[in-house]
Amino acid sequence: MLLAAAMAAAGLCRDASAAAGDFRGSFKHEFVSSYMSSASGLRDTRPNMTDMLAWNLSLGDAGYLCGYFWAISALHDMQHRSHRPLFYDTEAIVQYGKALRFGDAVSLNTEAGPYFDVPFGYRNAHMKCWGSRVAQRLDNPWVVPYWNGIWIIETTRRARIVVGLEKSFAFSGTFSITPFVQTTWMDRRRFRRRFGSEPDRYTTGDGAFTTLFYGVRLGFKASENIRFIVTAAMYDVVNSQARRITRRSHDYSARCDWPIFRAGMEFRF
Repeated sequence: MLLAAAMAAAGLCRDASAAAGDFRGSFKHEFVSSYMSSASGLRDTRPNMTDMLAWNLSLGDAGYLCGYFWAISALHDMQHRSHRPLFYDTEAIVQYGKALRFGDAVSLNTEAGPYFDVPFGYRNAHMKCWGSRVAQRLDNPWVVPYWNGIWIIETTRRARIVVGLEKSFAFSGTFSITPFVQTTWMDRRRFRRRFGSEPDRYTTGDGAFTTLFYGVRLGFKASENIRFIVTAAMYDVVNSQARRITRRSHDYSARCDWPIFRAGMEFRF
Protein backbone atom coordinates (compact mmCIF):
# COMPACT_ATOMS: atom_id res chain seq x y z
CA MET A 1 0.00 0.00 0.00
CA LEU A 2 1.07 3.56 -0.60
CA LEU A 3 2.26 5.30 2.55
CA ALA A 4 0.36 8.49 1.81
CA ALA A 5 -2.86 6.50 1.54
CA ALA A 6 -2.23 5.09 4.99
CA MET A 7 -1.61 8.57 6.39
CA ALA A 8 -4.77 9.90 4.77
CA ALA A 9 -6.83 7.05 6.20
CA ALA A 10 -5.29 7.67 9.60
CA GLY A 11 -6.30 11.31 9.36
CA LEU A 12 -9.95 10.31 9.04
CA CYS A 13 -9.68 7.64 11.70
CA ARG A 14 -8.16 10.05 14.22
CA ASP A 15 -11.22 12.29 14.09
CA ALA A 16 -12.60 11.29 17.48
CA SER A 17 -14.28 14.58 18.44
CA ALA A 18 -17.71 13.71 17.00
CA ALA A 19 -20.68 12.59 19.09
CA ALA A 20 -21.49 8.90 19.44
CA GLY A 21 -23.07 7.51 16.30
CA ASP A 22 -21.58 10.15 14.00
CA PHE A 23 -20.43 8.55 10.73
CA ARG A 24 -17.92 10.14 8.37
CA GLY A 25 -16.24 8.96 5.21
CA SER A 26 -13.94 9.96 2.39
CA PHE A 27 -13.04 8.87 -1.12
CA LYS A 28 -9.57 9.62 -2.46
CA HIS A 29 -8.31 9.21 -6.03
CA GLU A 30 -4.63 9.75 -6.89
CA PHE A 31 -2.27 9.42 -9.85
CA VAL A 32 1.21 8.27 -8.82
CA SER A 33 4.44 8.33 -10.82
CA SER A 34 5.66 5.15 -9.07
CA TYR A 35 4.22 2.58 -6.71
CA MET A 36 5.93 2.27 -3.33
CA SER A 37 4.62 -0.30 -0.90
CA SER A 38 4.85 0.54 2.79
CA ALA A 39 5.77 -3.10 3.37
CA SER A 40 8.44 -3.84 0.78
CA GLY A 41 9.60 -0.59 -0.82
CA LEU A 42 9.60 0.44 -4.46
CA ARG A 43 7.59 -2.01 -6.56
CA ASP A 44 7.01 -0.11 -9.81
CA THR A 45 8.66 2.91 -11.43
CA ARG A 46 5.87 3.40 -13.98
CA PRO A 47 2.60 5.34 -13.41
CA ASN A 48 -0.25 3.87 -11.40
CA MET A 49 -3.47 5.18 -9.91
CA THR A 50 -4.96 4.45 -6.50
CA ASP A 51 -8.44 4.66 -5.00
CA MET A 52 -9.32 4.57 -1.33
CA LEU A 53 -12.62 4.59 0.56
CA ALA A 54 -12.21 5.35 4.27
CA TRP A 55 -14.76 5.56 7.09
CA ASN A 56 -15.06 6.52 10.75
CA LEU A 57 -17.84 5.74 13.25
CA SER A 58 -17.65 7.63 16.53
CA LEU A 59 -18.37 5.76 19.77
CA GLY A 60 -18.26 8.95 21.82
CA ASP A 61 -16.10 8.69 24.94
CA ALA A 62 -15.53 5.00 24.21
CA GLY A 63 -13.42 5.79 21.12
CA TYR A 64 -14.22 5.05 17.49
CA LEU A 65 -14.27 2.40 14.78
CA CYS A 66 -12.61 3.10 11.46
CA GLY A 67 -11.16 1.47 8.38
CA TYR A 68 -10.49 1.72 4.67
CA PHE A 69 -10.59 -0.18 1.41
CA TRP A 70 -7.73 0.59 -0.99
CA ALA A 71 -7.03 -0.52 -4.57
CA ILE A 72 -4.30 0.14 -7.13
CA SER A 73 -4.38 0.03 -10.95
CA ALA A 74 -1.46 0.09 -13.39
CA LEU A 75 -1.37 2.71 -16.16
CA HIS A 76 1.13 0.70 -18.22
CA ASP A 77 1.64 -2.87 -19.44
CA MET A 78 5.14 -3.63 -18.10
CA GLN A 79 3.77 -6.10 -15.55
CA HIS A 80 1.02 -7.72 -17.62
CA ARG A 81 2.63 -11.16 -17.22
CA SER A 82 2.05 -11.11 -13.45
CA HIS A 83 -1.24 -9.22 -13.04
CA ARG A 84 -4.03 -7.43 -14.89
CA PRO A 85 -3.90 -3.59 -15.08
CA LEU A 86 -7.13 -2.58 -13.29
CA PHE A 87 -7.53 -3.06 -9.52
CA TYR A 88 -4.84 -5.72 -9.39
CA ASP A 89 -4.18 -5.35 -5.66
CA THR A 90 -6.53 -4.46 -2.80
CA GLU A 91 -6.10 -3.85 0.90
CA ALA A 92 -8.50 -3.34 3.80
CA ILE A 93 -8.42 -2.74 7.54
CA VAL A 94 -11.00 -2.48 10.32
CA GLN A 95 -9.75 -0.86 13.51
CA TYR A 96 -10.77 0.29 16.96
CA GLY A 97 -9.25 3.60 18.01
CA LYS A 98 -8.98 5.64 21.18
CA ALA A 99 -7.53 9.10 21.79
CA LEU A 100 -5.92 9.96 25.14
CA ARG A 101 -5.89 13.73 25.52
CA PHE A 102 -3.28 15.69 27.44
CA GLY A 103 -4.75 19.17 27.61
CA ASP A 104 -6.34 20.88 24.63
CA ALA A 105 -3.44 20.58 22.17
CA VAL A 106 -1.88 17.13 22.67
CA SER A 107 -3.42 13.69 22.17
CA LEU A 108 -2.06 10.16 21.79
CA ASN A 109 -4.10 8.24 19.22
CA THR A 110 -3.92 4.45 19.23
CA GLU A 111 -5.59 2.17 16.67
CA ALA A 112 -5.53 -1.61 16.25
CA GLY A 113 -7.36 -4.21 14.22
CA PRO A 114 -7.21 -6.85 11.48
CA TYR A 115 -5.47 -6.28 8.14
CA PHE A 116 -6.24 -7.96 4.82
CA ASP A 117 -4.43 -7.91 1.47
CA VAL A 118 -6.09 -9.62 -1.51
CA PRO A 119 -4.16 -9.25 -4.81
CA PHE A 120 -6.92 -10.93 -6.80
CA GLY A 121 -5.66 -9.38 -10.04
CA TYR A 122 -2.47 -11.47 -9.92
CA ARG A 123 -2.10 -14.73 -11.80
CA ASN A 124 -1.20 -16.53 -8.55
CA ALA A 125 -4.05 -15.21 -6.39
CA HIS A 126 -3.02 -17.49 -3.52
CA MET A 127 -0.72 -14.62 -2.50
CA LYS A 128 -3.55 -13.15 -0.38
CA CYS A 129 -2.50 -12.50 3.19
CA TRP A 130 -3.90 -11.29 6.49
CA GLY A 131 -2.70 -10.29 9.93
CA SER A 132 -2.95 -7.40 12.38
CA ARG A 133 -2.13 -3.69 12.30
CA VAL A 134 -1.32 -1.32 15.18
CA ALA A 135 -0.73 2.43 14.84
CA GLN A 136 0.03 5.29 17.22
CA ARG A 137 0.39 9.01 16.65
CA LEU A 138 1.14 11.85 19.08
CA ASP A 139 -0.73 14.87 17.72
CA ASN A 140 0.61 18.20 18.96
CA PRO A 141 1.27 21.76 17.66
CA TRP A 142 4.98 21.08 17.11
CA VAL A 143 6.41 17.99 15.35
CA VAL A 144 4.17 14.91 15.15
CA PRO A 145 5.80 11.48 15.66
CA TYR A 146 3.97 8.36 14.49
CA TRP A 147 4.49 4.67 13.90
CA ASN A 148 2.49 1.77 12.54
CA GLY A 149 3.20 -1.91 12.29
CA ILE A 150 1.75 -4.79 10.28
CA TRP A 151 2.26 -8.37 11.38
CA ILE A 152 1.26 -10.91 8.72
CA ILE A 153 0.13 -14.34 9.90
CA GLU A 154 -0.84 -15.97 6.58
CA THR A 155 0.41 -16.97 4.09
CA THR A 156 3.86 -16.61 5.70
CA ARG A 157 4.75 -14.88 8.94
CA ARG A 158 6.48 -11.53 8.45
CA ALA A 159 6.37 -8.00 9.80
CA ARG A 160 7.22 -4.40 9.06
CA ILE A 161 7.16 -1.20 11.12
CA VAL A 162 7.08 2.37 9.77
CA VAL A 163 8.39 5.18 12.00
CA GLY A 164 8.06 8.83 10.98
CA LEU A 165 7.81 12.53 11.76
CA GLU A 166 5.74 15.25 10.10
CA LYS A 167 4.95 18.91 10.60
CA SER A 168 2.04 20.76 9.00
CA PHE A 169 2.17 24.48 8.21
CA ALA A 170 -1.20 26.12 7.52
CA PHE A 171 -0.69 29.29 5.45
CA SER A 172 -4.42 29.98 5.26
CA GLY A 173 -7.71 28.27 5.90
CA THR A 174 -7.38 26.48 2.56
CA PHE A 175 -3.65 25.87 1.92
CA SER A 176 -1.13 23.80 3.91
CA ILE A 177 2.35 22.34 3.47
CA THR A 178 3.45 19.23 5.37
CA PRO A 179 7.10 18.06 5.27
CA PHE A 180 7.57 14.45 6.41
CA VAL A 181 10.26 11.80 6.82
CA GLN A 182 9.85 8.10 7.63
CA THR A 183 11.79 4.87 7.63
CA THR A 184 10.71 1.23 7.34
CA TRP A 185 11.98 -1.65 9.45
CA MET A 186 11.56 -5.18 8.06
CA ASP A 187 11.92 -8.36 10.07
CA ARG A 188 14.29 -10.99 8.64
CA ARG A 189 11.44 -12.90 6.98
CA ARG A 190 10.14 -9.87 5.09
CA PHE A 191 13.71 -8.81 4.24
CA ARG A 192 14.37 -12.26 2.79
CA ARG A 193 11.08 -12.20 0.86
CA ARG A 194 11.94 -8.78 -0.62
CA PHE A 195 15.69 -9.13 -1.25
CA GLY A 196 16.26 -12.88 -1.41
CA SER A 197 18.44 -13.25 1.69
CA GLU A 198 18.31 -12.38 5.38
CA PRO A 199 20.07 -9.22 6.64
CA ASP A 200 23.69 -9.98 7.52
CA ARG A 201 24.71 -6.74 9.25
CA TYR A 202 23.39 -3.46 10.68
CA THR A 203 20.47 -5.40 12.14
CA THR A 204 18.00 -4.06 14.71
CA GLY A 205 16.11 -6.65 16.68
CA ASP A 206 15.08 -9.45 14.35
CA GLY A 207 15.45 -7.35 11.19
CA ALA A 208 16.82 -4.13 9.75
CA PHE A 209 15.86 -0.56 8.85
CA THR A 210 15.80 -0.75 5.07
CA THR A 211 14.28 2.29 3.34
CA LEU A 212 13.84 6.03 3.84
CA PHE A 213 10.97 8.08 2.42
CA TYR A 214 10.86 11.88 2.75
CA GLY A 215 9.27 14.83 1.04
CA VAL A 216 6.53 17.42 1.23
CA ARG A 217 2.76 17.20 0.86
CA LEU A 218 0.69 20.18 -0.35
CA GLY A 219 -3.00 20.41 0.47
CA PHE A 220 -5.55 22.80 -1.02
CA LYS A 221 -9.10 22.85 0.37
CA ALA A 222 -11.43 23.77 -2.47
CA SER A 223 -14.60 23.47 -0.37
CA GLU A 224 -15.89 21.93 2.83
CA ASN A 225 -15.89 18.52 1.16
CA ILE A 226 -13.20 18.63 -1.55
CA ARG A 227 -9.44 18.81 -1.10
CA PHE A 228 -6.62 18.53 -3.65
CA ILE A 229 -3.30 16.95 -2.64
CA VAL A 230 0.11 17.02 -4.35
CA THR A 231 3.13 15.15 -2.96
CA ALA A 232 6.78 15.35 -4.02
CA ALA A 233 9.05 12.84 -2.29
CA MET A 234 12.26 10.82 -2.48
CA TYR A 235 12.70 7.09 -1.86
CA ASP A 236 16.10 5.72 -0.76
CA VAL A 237 17.30 2.22 0.11
CA VAL A 238 19.51 2.85 3.15
CA ASN A 239 20.54 -0.68 4.11
CA SER A 240 23.91 -1.44 2.44
CA GLN A 241 23.11 -5.10 1.77
CA ALA A 242 19.72 -4.21 0.28
CA ARG A 243 21.40 -1.58 -1.95
CA ARG A 244 23.90 -4.14 -3.28
CA ILE A 245 21.13 -6.63 -4.04
CA THR A 246 19.00 -3.93 -5.70
CA ARG A 247 21.89 -2.77 -7.91
CA ARG A 248 22.43 -6.34 -9.13
CA SER A 249 18.77 -6.80 -10.01
CA HIS A 250 17.72 -6.73 -13.68
CA ASP A 251 14.15 -5.72 -12.88
CA TYR A 252 13.20 -2.45 -14.60
CA SER A 253 11.90 -1.01 -11.32
CA ALA A 254 14.95 -1.88 -9.19
CA ARG A 255 16.19 1.51 -7.93
CA CYS A 256 18.14 2.46 -4.83
CA ASP A 257 17.13 6.12 -5.05
CA TRP A 258 14.02 7.33 -6.85
CA PRO A 259 11.74 10.42 -6.90
CA ILE A 260 8.01 9.84 -6.47
CA PHE A 261 5.21 12.29 -7.29
CA ARG A 262 1.51 12.06 -6.55
CA ALA A 263 -1.50 14.23 -7.35
CA GLY A 264 -5.12 13.64 -6.51
CA MET A 265 -8.42 14.70 -4.99
CA GLU A 266 -10.18 13.74 -1.77
CA PHE A 267 -13.94 14.01 -1.25
CA ARG A 268 -15.19 13.88 2.35
CA PHE A 269 -18.77 13.12 3.30
